[in-house]
This record gives sequence, structure tokens and C-alpha cells, in this order.
Amino acid sequence: MRSSGEMDASELMEAFAHWIREVQRDCFGPELQALRRGNPLPCESLVARFNHFLDEGHLRIGGRIQFADLSRKQIYPILLHGSHHFTAQLIMQTHIRLHHMVVSHCAVVIARGILDTAGAAGN
Repeated sequence: MRSSGEMDASELMEAFAHWIREVQRDCFGPELQALRRGNPLPCESLVARFNHFLDEGHLRIGGRIQFADLSRKQIYPILLHGSHHFTAQLIMQTHIRLHHMVVSHCAVVIARGILDTAGAAGN
């Protein structure tokens, strides 16, 4: 990555994907290690109850929408911990960018943005 100058769109998407991986490593480090090694998750893991897997370095979860007519990345969203500072800042930034739209709508916009960004950065 460059050290100065403006970033282009692909660099911004890669940087965003990088921070998602960092947040996941911070919040779900033991889970990521277990998945990389092919081991089961610890019973006390918050992720263990979900249909979890690694995809292009991102921890994704599945659920009851697996048969919906949606893209694979919508069916299996990237997991971010709600109490992490990055997640709070992402929600706040989206809330402001959407002119103080309700939080539930912000969550949908964030999810779509993460799906698009992580998908593009992984290509």
C-alpha cells in the first residue's frame, strides 16, 4: 500500500477489508485460529451456535436464510462484534451519512457495503 497521496477505490476497499479482518481477529481470535486449523470452536464461543466458516480470510455466518433467493455473500454475512469500537464508528458514520436514518436501515446499508467491499477486495 502506498504511504502518501490519495487512495483509489480498490485501495479503499482493500483497506476496509483489512480492518474487518483486524476487528475479527481482535474479537474472534480463538475462533479464527480453530477454523484455520480445522478444529471445533470452543463451547463458550459466541460464534459456535451459528453456521460459521472462513471465506477469503473473513469469518462469515449462515442461518435460516440459506435457501433465500439472495447472493451467497448476502446469505452468509461477515460477522462483526457489536461492542467493538470499529463497529460503533461504522454505525455512527453510516447514520450520519444517511442523514440520521433509523438504525435498522443503517444496519442494512452497512451489511450491503461490507458485502460489496469484502467481495471486491477478495477478487
